This record gives sequence, structure tokens and C-alpha cells, in this order.
Amino acid sequence: MAEDTKKIRRNLLNKRKPPKIIIYTRRWWILLIFSFNCITQTLIWNTWGPIAQSAKAVFLWNDATVGMIANCSNISTLFTVFLASYFMDYKGLRISAVLCSGLIFAASGLRCITSDPEYATGLMYASAIINGVAGTTFFSGPPLLASLWFPLKQRTTATAISSLCIYAGLAGGFLIECIAAAVGFFAILLYFPDKPPTPPSNSANEKRIEYKKAVCQIIRHGPLWLISIAFALPIGVYAAWGAILDVILHPVGVSQEEAGWIGFYATVGGCIAGVVIARFSDLFLRHMKLFLLCLYMCGGASFVWFTLVCDNIVPYSTAQLYISSIAGGIFLNGTIPLFYELSCETSYPIAEGITGAFSTMLDSIFGVLFLFVLQIPNIGTTWMNWCLVGSIGAGILVLLIFRESYRRTDLDITIVVKPSDCVDKIDENFNEQEKVDADFIHKRNICAENVEHAE
Repeated sequence: MAEDTKKIRRNLLNKRKPPKIIIYTRRWWILLIFSFNCITQTLIWNTWGPIAQSAKAVFLWNDATVGMIANCSNISTLFTVFLASYFMDYKGLRISAVLCSGLIFAASGLRCITSDPEYATGLMYASAIINGVAGTTFFSGPPLLASLWFPLKQRTTATAISSLCIYAGLAGGFLIECIAAAVGFFAILLYFPDKPPTPPSNSANEKRIEYKKAVCQIIRHGPLWLISIAFALPIGVYAAWGAILDVILHPVGVSQEEAGWIGFYATVGGCIAGVVIARFSDLFLRHMKLFLLCLYMCGGASFVWFTLVCDNIVPYSTAQLYISSIAGGIFLNGTIPLFYELSCETSYPIAEGITGAFSTMLDSIFGVLFLFVLQIPNIGTTWMNWCLVGSIGAGILVLLIFRESYRRTDLDITIVVKPSDCVDKIDENFNEQEKVDADFIHKRNICAENVEHAE
């Protein structure tokens, strides 16, 4: 990995001309429609959690069914995310995004066919599986999109906007998914090129490691495993936890409507905070680990408070549930774009899409494991809050072990000096000195001749 980075650095330094850097205004349109599709995908994924009690009454489901439908999306994502990263690497971001946006449209359309419980349940499972496949590009693509279209000082912010829109969809709950999916699909079909005509940074112009070699390097890449586990364990558990928040809070006496509002405010607050934190990270480069540790510690403390209230160890009040849950959501969701960017920094020059796919795969694994536990009869819900707290604690420990590096940023802030220019400068200076020396010798000879004549 170090040799690959050195090779790219040498290539940059040896180039006769640095790449022409142009920042396109259209990048905001690309980010907008990509983010809109992220919202739509998670909007569909999180349909049933906020209305679990109503769904159980209408479709004759139980808690295990609600959890399993969400889990089907995670499982299908898990098995197809590296295929999506292959498409992004070899076919470009456009074909991957258009294909996955079309699948989101199809998944939402399946749910409009019938509400008859006899047929609807099967359609909901099929929709969840298709929607999970569709999420692969939009889960793993944000850092690639940011790298292709945005300059160094906006890269983390762009990653924050698109990656947090994934979680903004969770706040939407049960809305008009099919219409939203149609808008997203036709918008991305209308205009969404693979990449801009010219790169926004030096690192974006460099060729990435070939796909098979990159996958092999990821398997042996210790630092990437550490940062990905530090991300995937708490965030994967938190995403699954948030999807069934109504199931968790129902035994405490919180209504379905109130649980939905708690989840909504926590997610929206987290998305806004995430963009703000990412902007600070863009301005203060090379401090992501410190930001992440602070956010995890604050998030862990918030969910300890939430858990103690739910277990009546701390006197119960709805206000405390709101405050602790919203604070926890702000701190945990705020880490997501920073983790994406730090993973790409650590793994560079592996392509951002492959690194994003790896992080998404681990995230899905932990979410799947969390939701699978719900299938155990009479397991209850008390363990879920403590599991979330434990996952955050484990993430902090792994993050402390991790040693941060900024390979990609180092290349982008390196001043590219053309060796030929250096040689030309040296030659010019040498020639100038020769002229000065010649003038001095000529004047000295004239003075000597004058002295001789005077004598």
C-alpha cells in the first residue's frame, strides 16, 4: 500500500504538466439527485418500523415479521454490495446509479399492487429484497461521488450530504414512496454523467488500483479493517435499532405516534449536525479521529441515559426520552461522513467505491445480526438498548487502536514541482552567474591595462 502511494506521488511529481483542475457548478445537481435517491431508498426500507403496531393489526404480522422485512433488505445488500462496487469501478457511477434508482422505483411499485394480507406480505418481502439491492450504490457511492466531483475543501461536506440523506429517509417513514422513487429515477436518468470532464483535484485524476488487486489488498489491510469495524458496529446496530424503535418503546408505554416523532427528530437532528461537523472537518483537515472520538463518547453517554430511563433506573419522563434519543442521534449520525472519508483516506489508492462497499458490507452484517436476534421467541426488547450502548463502547476501543493516515489529502496538498522547471531555473541561474563573472573579469583586465599605462 505504501509503495502504491509513493508511486502515485512520483507520478504526480514527474508530470510535465499538472492536470487541469476545473470545478463545475453542475456538481450540486449531481449531488442533489444522488441524495434524493438515497432518501427514497431508506424511506422504503423504514416504512414498517414507525407503524409497526398498525402493520401488525392490518397484515396480521408480529414483531419478528416487522424485523425480518427490514432484515431482508440488509441481507440482499450484503450479498450484492461488492457486485455494485465492481460496476462503479468498471462501468462508471452513472450506469450503477441509474440501475439502482430503477430498482428503487420497481420496489416501491410492488407495494402498490394490493393490500390484501394474503398476497401483500409476499410482495413486501420481494420489495424489501429488491430495495436492498438498490441500496448498494447509494450506500457505498457517497465518497466516490465526492471524490469525482468535489475539490478537497468540499469533499467531506459533499460526502456528508449524500451519506446523511440515506438516514434522512428514515425520518420520512410511511410517505409517498412510489412517487418519490419515480421522481428520483427520471431525474437521475435525465442527467447523471460518470464524472466531470476534468478532475476537481490531483488525487481524483490518478488511476486507482485494479479491482481484483484492490479487493485482495482490502482483505489484508489492517488499518482499514479497524476503521471500518469502528464505523460498522455502532452504526449498523443503531440503524437497525432505529428501524424498530416503535417495537422497543412499546413496552415502556410510548405510543406508536410518539415513537415515530422521537425517531424523526433524532434522525433529522443527526443529518443537520452531520453536515455541520463535516464542514468543520473540511476546514480543519487531518483531525477526523479526534472528531469521531468526541462524537462517540457523547453519543454513548446519551444512549446510556436513554437506556436508564427505559429501564426505570432513572425516573421516567417522556422529555428525557426525547432529549437523550435526539442527542444520541445527532452524535452518532454526525460520525457517518467522517468515517466514509477517513476510510477512503486510509485505503487510498484503492477506489472509493470499493472502500465504501466494504464499509457497507460490514455495516449490513452487524445490522443483520442485530435483527436476527428478534427471531428468537420471547426474547423481549430490553437487551436492544444495552446492545446499542455496548456497540458504541466497542467502537470507541477500536477507534483508539486505529492509527489515522491521510494518503489522499497528502497528495492533494502536495505542491507539484516539475523537475524540468527546476533544471531550467538552475541553468538560468548558472548562465546569469557566468555573465556576471565574465563582466567582472573583463573590467578587471581593463583596470590592469590602465594601471600599466599609468606606470
